[in-house]
Amino acid sequence: STRQHGWLRKGVHYCVSRCFVQGTRFSILPAITLDGIIAYDIIEGPVDSQCFVRFLEEHVMPLTNPYPG
Repeated sequence: STRQHGWLRKGVHYCVSRCFVQGTRFSILPAITLDGIIAYDIIEGPVDSQCFVRFLEEHVMPLTNPYPG
């Protein structure tokens, strides 16, 4: 949270300069087990259900045993 109130000498104006970079955002999808990360994918932008299912099918399912194992 940012400060809404504070003290300043009388007659001095308050100025805040902040750096904000707008750029490409990435999402990271890891598959984590007790042994560590077994698969991951880095996706440009947000993850929707289609991206998540594709990650499971392409990266995680090949590493699993058929049921009942």
